[in-house]
Amino acid sequence: MISAAFIRLSSVIRTGLAKGKVIIMDLWARCKGQSVAAVSVWVLYLTATESG
Repeated sequence: MISAAFIRLSSVIRTGLAKGKVIIMDLWARCKGQSVAAVSVWVLYLTATESG
């Protein structure tokens, strides 16, 4: 009983992760330019605050 529930749960988790990865990849493809710009600004901000 417990093993069957565990197998079902792991299957649901695996499916959810696969769907989540697809959604993340889709969002990443759409906002790649914005994401790169945001990361660049964040890195510059971190380096500026650390050096200061």
